[in-house]
Amino acid sequence: MALLGLIALAGMIMRNAVILVDQIETDVSRGLTRKETIVEVTVRRARPVVLTALAAILAMIRCRVRRSGARWRLPSWAVCLWQPS
Repeated sequence: MALLGLIALAGMIMRNAVILVDQIETDVSRGLTRKETIVEVTVRRARPVVLTALAAILAMIRCRVRRSGARWRLPSWAVCLWQPS
């Protein structure tokens, strides 16, 4: 499961890098300076990158939580890290 998550996150990183470079090249061809373009495109792409990574991380956490009767419980390794009150 961890390897699958690692492959998925690596794929998202590559996808976002390709989109970022493409947008930088598009804006440079429109006449903006390279430095100005890199800053602008990075700010513009920050929100989608963060939301995509957050969704993937939350989905992986959900894969590790099991349902036990009427309550959700964490796997045994997580109980050592987090004790519910």
